[in-house]
Amino acid sequence: MSGFEEPRLINREETAGTYALFFKQPVQNNFKTKQEGRPIFEEQDYIRIVIPANKLESPVRPVRDEDKEKWPREWARYQRGEQEAVEGTPLDALTQLSGSRKQELKALNIHTVEHLAAVGDQNLMNMGMGARQERDAAKAFLAMAKDQSAFTKLTADNEYMRGQIELMQERLDEALALIDELKKDKAA
Repeated sequence: MSGFEEPRLINREETAGTYALFFKQPVQNNFKTKQEGRPIFEEQDYIRIVIPANKLESPVRPVRDEDKEKWPREWARYQRGEQEAVEGTPLDALTQLSGSRKQELKALNIHTVEHLAAVGDQNLMNMGMGARQERDAAKAFLAMAKDQSAFTKLTADNEYMRGQIELMQERLDEALALIDELKKDKAA
């Protein structure tokens, strides 16, 4: 007995926004157990695939190469022994959500605005009333943040260019002053 069940195939929309938690799990080595006549366990790398808003399915199985490719940052953190960290914008950024609603979402494995925005239509019903509006608000927040990011970059670029123009103007003024001095010296 392997201690885990192979997950059913989940369609692409249901896996949108999924994230992975890697961990070690002791697994009985049947060959060594028979040799030693006592239970022998070995630590193996496992993965829990978390699907936001889907509490019924969270596949747990041994790590495969494709898992390492699909979640390279999480795998690298796990390999370095760092604590699992969920990346993204905290739900606290959505001020229209009450504190209790944020806790309810976290209980549904929705820890970030990005997770909420990525919840598939099939999983919305697991979230209760108003879930579609909350998901739409999360999508709008992320779109606005992206637009704001572009605006911030343009503003920074504009400031840099203004600084460059001022520097060039100062150098031009210095060059013109030097030319005027040379003309005066030549005339004298």
